[in-house]
Amino acid sequence: MKRILAALTAALLCFGCMTAGFAADGVPARLYSIYGDNMLFQQKKTAVFAGVATGGIHVTCTLLDSAGNAVAKGEGAVNKSGRFSVGIPAPAGGYAEYTAVLALEGAEFARLRGVVFGELWLSSGQSNMQMHLGATETGIQMQAGGQTCSSALRFLQEPPLVEFGGDTERFPDDPQRDVPGSVWVRGDDPSVFGVSAVSVLFAQQLQKTLDMPVGVLSASLGGSSIYTWLSRSAIESDPEVLKDLQQDGRYTAAEDWQESGHDVYLDMTTNYNKKISALRVFSPRGLIWYQGETEIFRDTSPQAYARAFDLLQRSWSELFGYSDDARLPVVNSQIAAYSYGGDRLQSMNAGFADMQRSHPQSRAVTPIYDVPLTYRQESGVIHPTEKDIVGARMAYAAEGLVYGLRDTYTAATVQSAVPENGGVTVTLRDTGSGLICKQGKLRGFSVCGRDGVFVQADARIVDRDTLFVSAEQVPQPVAAAYAFGEVNARANLYASDENGAALPVSPFVTDPSVMQFSWQGKEWTDCDSEKLWRLAGETTTGYYDAWSVDHASLSYGGGEADRYLCVQPDARSFSVYPTAVCRDGSKDRQFRDARPDWRYYGKLAFRVRNTGAHSVKLRQVRLYTSATQWYAPLVDGTHGASAVIPADGEWHTVTLDLSQIFRAGNVCGVTYSRAKLGSVRQMRLCFSGEKDGKVELDDFRFTPDGTEGAARRFIPRFDRARTPWEWLSALAMQIVALFVR
Repeated sequence: MKRILAALTAALLCFGCMTAGFAADGVPARLYSIYGDNMLFQQKKTAVFAGVATGGIHVTCTLLDSAGNAVAKGEGAVNKSGRFSVGIPAPAGGYAEYTAVLALEGAEFARLRGVVFGELWLSSGQSNMQMHLGATETGIQMQAGGQTCSSALRFLQEPPLVEFGGDTERFPDDPQRDVPGSVWVRGDDPSVFGVSAVSVLFAQQLQKTLDMPVGVLSASLGGSSIYTWLSRSAIESDPEVLKDLQQDGRYTAAEDWQESGHDVYLDMTTNYNKKISALRVFSPRGLIWYQGETEIFRDTSPQAYARAFDLLQRSWSELFGYSDDARLPVVNSQIAAYSYGGDRLQSMNAGFADMQRSHPQSRAVTPIYDVPLTYRQESGVIHPTEKDIVGARMAYAAEGLVYGLRDTYTAATVQSAVPENGGVTVTLRDTGSGLICKQGKLRGFSVCGRDGVFVQADARIVDRDTLFVSAEQVPQPVAAAYAFGEVNARANLYASDENGAALPVSPFVTDPSVMQFSWQGKEWTDCDSEKLWRLAGETTTGYYDAWSVDHASLSYGGGEADRYLCVQPDARSFSVYPTAVCRDGSKDRQFRDARPDWRYYGKLAFRVRNTGAHSVKLRQVRLYTSATQWYAPLVDGTHGASAVIPADGEWHTVTLDLSQIFRAGNVCGVTYSRAKLGSVRQMRLCFSGEKDGKVELDDFRFTPDGTEGAARRFIPRFDRARTPWEWLSALAMQIVALFVR
């Protein structure tokens, strides 16, 4: 009998251990993959632990301090589906590390070490958010110096492509409860260089400000559309977003969903179901969002994007337990410079500012048009590598939006605009301590008249929140714009705080309805920057000389706020030209971001000064429309394409009539209208004079002209012929004229 009782006892003990450690179907009890050592929970909230185990069995979680003392405990039960969740009250944030022990019927099955409590955020978006720290300028320097980040930083790193059923090419229609392959990374671990750079640098700045551990749930995928981050239930609850997807052919009804054959970058719900839904167990304080490039490529309207963004914020607020009258705070980065064609980039960035204004209590937007565009072959130009600026600005916005550390936490935007006194008075909101110009004179402004053609303009700050924008070429402007270009890194208007320049002012157009043709920031017109960043192509990108010369030397004179170009010839004939094409070996490549269409401009004026001892002749200004074909415009007020610059040391203005241009400079032949200037590849100013001359150039300014321009006509004048070809052209035109009569 004693032997039988002993055997029964042993069997019961063995069975108890098996049921405590295994699910009913033989699967071991475990936490989901989104938990791990060195994780971070939001302080002063409920820290939830979830996983799978045998149904109906008691689960406990005990939080131990460094001395092994229990400081918090929670209990839970496994439901009929074999899942459990157990919560414990999270302590106040601090640098103390804890151990979380999970037990099933008193038998430990998980022990998480190095757990901290602090401020937890969620980051999401596409490749500019996904881009890892090791690929950035900051990360490269840190690795070279053997540096890492603070141990107080913690990151949940999801894999870019998540498996479902053991395959990344399969997609569930139902939101998943786990993200297989996820790991928690400490800031001082070398693997932090594989984490989203914006997430790391955002957390680093926030941790310094708050003096608190900061964690980020990092869930991004390069090339992903905003619609991939929306749940089916959210999409089908919003008739407008549903209609947008249906019209785009991207909606799939539940009954038609197949687990294979989907595009993770474009198809609805694909990333929400795999990468976001499982994070519902956490309590993030906010979201940092860097996405939109895909929608620009797909030509999604700013209005459609705003609808999708609003749905994302509302549905994610519900997912993470925000109340009906509160929303998940979102800090949204604008999109960096890239040549998307047309005004799509500018419209999207302006749309981001509009989105923020619609919900200012839960949204902040941070411009990044001034971020240095350092080109690296491995990351491409669409991915600026200076992510420390992006992360720091998002942290700056979060400090005001969520933590109340400042009143102004989003980019300044237009409050009102009044055309008056030959300009446009623009009043901005969210200017902090006041508007300031960062370096030199204000740049990046343009105005238009009723014709809707914007041209470069001057601006001055007249009050802490007010600007006056004007241009001599547009005496009665109706609208003003700022930083409204594909590459507008020279735009330099900022809000300020006690430390000086804060966030850049958001790009704007005071009245988009009048725009017909936008000014694309021909930076060479100011003659004050030696180097300009240009996008010539995917592999020919970087900083190039703003101006170049042939048979002369080039320098810059004047002060920081009013520089000008100095040309010292070393031959009797010399030329100067803005670097409008990139020379790549023997090929000339058009800059993709330099708009070549000059058809909307009637005049081009510039200032020129001759400080030499002899007069200098401007023989012609050549406008190249191909590598070999060029036109010379008429010099206003003359009958030819040339002008003499006297050696008087005074500034003179030369105005070119773009409505009358001569092919190959043949002033005795046919004049053409500016319709030929639809693609100006290069402008070259050709001079002749003595070697001791010195020419200075400044302030190239375009004048809009809504007329059709001069019709083609003959100008057969022998007295203007300079070459045998021009003399023959004049003779031929005289003969044609006789027959016409």
